[in-house]
Amino acid sequence: MLLRSDPPDGAQIKTPPARLVLQFTEPLEPRFSRVEVTGGAGNLIALTPPRPQSNDASGLVAALPPLGVGQYQVRWTVISIDLHRTTGTVGFTVTP
Repeated sequence: MLLRSDPPDGAQIKTPPARLVLQFTEPLEPRFSRVEVTGGAGNLIALTPPRPQSNDASGLVAALPPLGVGQYQVRWTVISIDLHRTTGTVGFTVTP
């Protein structure tokens, strides 16, 4: 299960994030994990493949391109090391 995200779900932020961090309750199999970010119009935002957080196998990090003002939705699918599959979404808004 997702513990937290950075930016947090529902956040309204003025500075666009340079990266996305997802923290889960169990260590993950990163090669089977997927993260997609879409803009308000449903356009897919290109980002780097998620990688494990350097200090924690239960976290994923993905670099984001420069984002403009608008709403963004993050969709994730991860598989934990005990092979449980979990999916979900979080959203954030970049404000002027």
